[in-house]
Amino acid sequence: MGTDLNRFLSIAEVQRASFDVLVEIDKICRDLNLAYTLSYGTLIGAIRHKGFIPWDDDVDIIMPRTDLEKLKNHFKTSYSGNLKWCDRTTIKNYPYCIPRVSDFRYRYKTSLRNQKDFDMGVFVDVYPLDNYCNTTKEALKLGRKVWFKNRMFDIYLNPSKTKGFAKTMIRNIIYVFVRLIHGADWNLRIDEEINALIKKHTNDNNQIVGVISQVEWRELMKKEWFSVYEEIKFEGRSFKVCAGYRELLTSIYGDYMQLPPEDKRVPTHDYTMSVR
Repeated sequence: MGTDLNRFLSIAEVQRASFDVLVEIDKICRDLNLAYTLSYGTLIGAIRHKGFIPWDDDVDIIMPRTDLEKLKNHFKTSYSGNLKWCDRTTIKNYPYCIPRVSDFRYRYKTSLRNQKDFDMGVFVDVYPLDNYCNTTKEALKLGRKVWFKNRMFDIYLNPSKTKGFAKTMIRNIIYVFVRLIHGADWNLRIDEEINALIKKHTNDNNQIVGVISQVEWRELMKKEWFSVYEEIKFEGRSFKVCAGYRELLTSIYGDYMQLPPEDKRVPTHDYTMSVR
C-alpha cells in the first residue's frame, strides 16, 4: 500500500484509502441496484473542489434505509474482500449510531478522552435515510426520542468520557442505572430498538425524511430530493448523487460554496490511522 508500518497516515493517505473504499461500495451498489448519494463534506468537496475538501478526513454517503439493509446483508453474507460492515452489533465498543464500511488493512485509534478503543480501519460513513413524520413538530419530537436513546448508550459504553468531578459522578450514576435497565448486551439490541421506534411513528407517505438515527437529527430533508439520482465527478470518477443535492446542502450549510475561515480548515475527527 506504499505506507510504512508503525507510522500514522497523512490526511492525503487517509483520503486515498477511503476513496478506494468508496469505489468498492459504489461497485457493489451498482451491481445490486442500490441507491446512495454522496453527502455532507464529501458532497461539498465534489461540487466545490471536484474531489476531497483538502482538510477533510472521511467520506460520507446517505442511503435509503431499505437499500442500506441490503448492503449490510451483502457484507454479512456474500462479501469476501478487505472491507467489513461496522456497527454496534459487529464491533466491540463501537460507539457510533450510524454504520461504517471499513478497510481492516488499516488501524483506527481514537484520540477522544476516556473512550474505549474499538477495532476499525479506514472507513466510509453510511447514513441511513428514514421517513420522518409529516410535520416539523412531529419530526423533531421523534428526533429527540432517538437522540436520548443514543445519548444513554454513549454513557452506557463510555461512563468516564467527560471532564470535571461533578459531571463524571453524574455520568457514572446514570451509567449504573442504564446498565441495570439494559443489561450487558444492549449493543446487540439498541439499533433495532431505534429502528422500531422510527417505524412506529413514520410511514412511506411521509414527505419529510432525514437521518434520524444519528446525532444531527434536526436536519430535516424533503423526500422529493431523493426521488431521482444523478452522476457527479469526485476525484475524477463518477459517483451517485440525489437530484436535490443543491437543496440538501443549502438546508444544512447555507452557502456551501463559501470557504470557511482559514483557522477552520482543519480535520474535525478525533482519531489517527496507521497500517496494520
